[in-house]
Amino acid sequence: MMARIRAHYRWVILLCAMIMTACSTGLLSYFNALFLEPVTAALGLDRAAFVLYSTFSTITTMICMPVAGVIYKRLPMKPLILFGTLCGAGALFTYSISTTVYGFYLGGVLAGIGTCFFGGLPMTLVINRWFVKKRGTMTGIGFMGSAFISFAMSPVVSAMIETKGHAYVYRFLGWLLLALMVGMTLLLLRTTPEEMGLTAYGAGTDEPPQRDLSGFSRAQVLKMPAFWLFALGTFLLGLVTFGTQSHLIAYWGSVGVDPVSAAGLYSAVMLASAVSKIGLGGLYDRLGVAKGTAGICGVAVASLFGLTFIRSGWALIIPAVLFGFMTSLQVLTTSYLAVRLFGEKDYSSIFGLLNTVLFCGVSAGVPLSALIFQYTGSYRPAWILYGLFMAACLILMLAANRSSRRAFHTCFGVDRAD
Repeated sequence: MMARIRAHYRWVILLCAMIMTACSTGLLSYFNALFLEPVTAALGLDRAAFVLYSTFSTITTMICMPVAGVIYKRLPMKPLILFGTLCGAGALFTYSISTTVYGFYLGGVLAGIGTCFFGGLPMTLVINRWFVKKRGTMTGIGFMGSAFISFAMSPVVSAMIETKGHAYVYRFLGWLLLALMVGMTLLLLRTTPEEMGLTAYGAGTDEPPQRDLSGFSRAQVLKMPAFWLFALGTFLLGLVTFGTQSHLIAYWGSVGVDPVSAAGLYSAVMLASAVSKIGLGGLYDRLGVAKGTAGICGVAVASLFGLTFIRSGWALIIPAVLFGFMTSLQVLTTSYLAVRLFGEKDYSSIFGLLNTVLFCGVSAGVPLSALIFQYTGSYRPAWILYGLFMAACLILMLAANRSSRRAFHTCFGVDRAD
């Protein structure tokens, strides 16, 4: 029995990956939208000032991620994950005792540090070590954890906030994060297949030509037009995704949707996000970077169009589901597409740089939406602006992909598969 479990341990690793994203992106980010109105109402805080705690979190991540990428190349993974876990739980406990925006800002800093060390970076490193074949699909499954926990628990958390208060729920989520992450790290996680006497899934099978190449170093990447085009597209993607997602509950409330229905719509967003993460990873494996990105960016524009013009009734579910599909692109951009465009030679460092850019966009998007609402009294101008940004994002990413293929041909003499 133990031999059979060990032979299929890659599925346990996928569970570990899902737990990492469930706790980092899910508990520390996706649930923030559920607290926006209850916390500001209970503590009498200005909405635009309050949402800056998310900006503090993303700016901290932006600063720390390149450092974390270097540290993960030099130190063992498990202690770093546990360090990030303590920071993430500390953020939630800090929120629970905060009565001013400054306490939430401090918690945001802790959340940003935690996200660097137990979120997408170690998750993608583990996936890359354990899987050669179908890496895009496996990465999508790993990121599904954040959407799954948000879908499953958003109605529960929303109801708990109403009955128990936001402070109690923050403490509950803090203990939940500790239990899941510490248990996963100590009992289940194996950072390489060699620890189990195994080889990576798909190792030794025929792979596209670029798998025989180490790719570009960080110094080379910084001189490539493809990187800067991709980075600008990533910035816009982070701005649009979190600038929209963090305000969805508030938006639906502003057009007359009751809190229970708004929480249900948010759960639909998370369910669509969970399903689409698997689908988009598989789509990239089958169709390549250009066609996969074009498809999901088209869905993104459609979702923002729907949010702009659909304001009541059952049809509200349409932009909610479409936006859930859109979130897949944001989580797979710096993890999977970066490998396709720039190779694996200096992946952790390049991942850190691109995450810095992504979270820079996130830090701009959340307050930008709040300011647009504050000065116009509506979120519709934001959704129209973000639709234009997504069209620009598609153009930039397609140009980056084309430039990357030329760079592979010039430097290595091969045609990189799309």
